[in-house]
Amino acid sequence: MFENQGDCNGEKPAPKDGRGSLVRNYFHGRKIHPDSAIEKLLEPYFKKSEVIKKTIVGTAARAIDHQRFKESELGNLVSDAIRLEAKTDFALVNSGGLRAPLESGPLTYEAVFRSLPFDNAIATLKLTGRELKLLLRITESGSRGFAPVSGLTLKLLDTSVDASSTDLNGNGKIEPWEINRLLETKSQDGSPIKDDQTYTLGTVDFLLVGGDDFSWFMSQIPKDRVQLNTGGILRETVVKYLAQISPVNTSEKPLIDPAHLRLNFQKSKKIKKEIGHRRKRR
Repeated sequence: MFENQGDCNGEKPAPKDGRGSLVRNYFHGRKIHPDSAIEKLLEPYFKKSEVIKKTIVGTAARAIDHQRFKESELGNLVSDAIRLEAKTDFALVNSGGLRAPLESGPLTYEAVFRSLPFDNAIATLKLTGRELKLLLRITESGSRGFAPVSGLTLKLLDTSVDASSTDLNGNGKIEPWEINRLLETKSQDGSPIKDDQTYTLGTVDFLLVGGDDFSWFMSQIPKDRVQLNTGGILRETVVKYLAQISPVNTSEKPLIDPAHLRLNFQKSKKIKKEIGHRRKRR
């Protein structure tokens, strides 16, 4: 744990005097020490994993950043890998499942593992356009950041502007994921998403079993339209994708294309008023 912080959470704001050095934690009042017998037992596995960790799996022309509350270079890379592997119309990944940016230069398996430490499996979902928009409304509410997408362009209300909300699950209170920041949904080629048309979506099983505010939405979807394991582990999918497209994030093919943003944030007060009018009509 961090000495000054009292835990190992590197994402929360650091104390004024910094996090401090990494120190051993306590369990039932006793400081934790490694067990020499267990260390000896695990030694051959550590040696084997060390070779795998240093394996070069791709190259990044420039650093690949990840921020939860804006379009993410890493998120675009991962969601594109999912869509290609799952062979779906669209794809998305939860922003919180991406844990660290990638540095420029050779990309090791260890670096990818640090970015994608969870053994989430690729999963697919069949949705009508109407259901897809509802799902995107939840993932792009800003409650857990904004979910990276592939094959879609979204117009979203910036978090600096108040947004309307609806008690979707009918529990009598508005939760952060019930805030509606989704203004417009189109496919990557600019065509609108049709409410009655069926689309396929690639994502991760963590979401489809109810993680990150998906529980209520998934309760509305028939189980025969959900396939939980269609492409193996996400991390391995990204490793395979990197081998195919490296070098990534070049100046010619940036992971975020300013001319074709996937997440377009609107701060206009006019939009805010329009949302207010919609709320009144309800």
